[in-house]
Amino acid sequence: MKRGLVVLKPEEVGAEEFSLRVVRLQSALRNSGVECALIYGDVYHSGDITYLSNLCIYWNEGLLAVPAQGPVTFFTKLSPRVHPWMRRTSVVEDLRSGPNLAELVRTYLADRPAGAVGLVEASWWPKLLADELRAKLRDRPLKDLGPVVRRFREQPSGAELALLARGAEISGEAVALGLDPALTNPERAGRAEMRARMAGVEDVYVFARPLEELGDTLEVITEYRGYWTAAGRTIWRKPPEWAGLLEAAYREAEARLRAGSSLPGLQQAAGSLPGLTIDLLHHTEVETGGDFRLPEEANRPLAAGAVVTMVVRRRLEGQGEAVLADTYAIEEGGARRLTATLPPV
Repeated sequence: MKRGLVVLKPEEVGAEEFSLRVVRLQSALRNSGVECALIYGDVYHSGDITYLSNLCIYWNEGLLAVPAQGPVTFFTKLSPRVHPWMRRTSVVEDLRSGPNLAELVRTYLADRPAGAVGLVEASWWPKLLADELRAKLRDRPLKDLGPVVRRFREQPSGAELALLARGAEISGEAVALGLDPALTNPERAGRAEMRARMAGVEDVYVFARPLEELGDTLEVITEYRGYWTAAGRTIWRKPPEWAGLLEAAYREAEARLRAGSSLPGLQQAAGSLPGLTIDLLHHTEVETGGDFRLPEEANRPLAAGAVVTMVVRRRLEGQGEAVLADTYAIEEGGARRLTATLPPV
C-alpha cells in the first residue's frame, strides 16, 4: 500500500504540462481511429495514470478514460469519500465510483460518440475485467493500443527530469545511510526507509539481505512525485577475490552507457564472470522491476534523454546475490549518474 506524501505542485509540473500529455495521447487516438482509450492501474502498476493525471492509486484499482476529445474521467472501486482528496491532488474533475469498473465504463460510453475503444497495454489487463468489458461493449470494437503512454514517458520533459533527479538523490542517500559494515540489516532497512519517507516519497521498497559471511546487500527503490528510481550496493565484510571483478564489470558497463547503447553491448562489456547478470530498466519500468516489459523491449537501444537504472548482480548458489545499481540520465556522449549522493562503484 502506498502510504507516503501525495501532492500536486504546479511549480513542479503545471496544469499546462498535464494538458499537453493528454492532448498528445488524444492526437494518437484520432490517428488510430479510436474514440476513447482506457488505461488500467492498480497499486502495483499505475505509472501511466499518474503521468496523465497525478492520481495516486494508493489501494485497489482503477481505470482512466481518455476520450479522443474532451476531459479525462477516472473510474474506481474506492468509496466516493476519497473524491475530494483525489481532486485536490490531481488534475481530474470527473471521478466515478462503483463496484464494477466495466459497468462504469459502459454507462460513461453510452453518452459518447460511437467508435472503437482502445486498451492501453491490453496484454497486461486482468482477464476478468477485459472479458467483462467485451461483454458490455459488444457494439464497440476493442483495440490494443500497446505501450503508447509508456513510450511518451520514456522521454521525460525538463520538469520530469528535475523530479527524477531529486528522486534519485533520495534513493542514493537512503542506500548511503546503510553502508557502514557494523550495521545490521534491520538497522539498514530502518535508516533507508526513514530517509525516504521523510524526504516525501509516495512509495519505497527496501531490500536488505545477507550475503552469508561475505557481507550484505542493500537496494532501495523509491517513487517520488510519481517517478521511480533505484540504487543498490554490496557491503563487504570479507571481500571475495571476485569482488574487484564485479566492480570492474560494473564500471566497464557504466562507461559504455550512452545514447545508442543497448543491453547486449553492456553484457558483452562486462565480461564472463560466472553468475553475472546486467539489466537496464527505463524509469517507467522500475515500478515493477521490469515485470511489465515485453520480451522484445529489453534489447532496444537507449535514446538520448532517457532515464534508466542499471543493475549488476552476481548470484551465488545458496548464499544470495551481490548487487550494484545506480540511476542514470542518458546523453549523447555518455551517462550522468543521478544517484550521485551515493559513493561511486
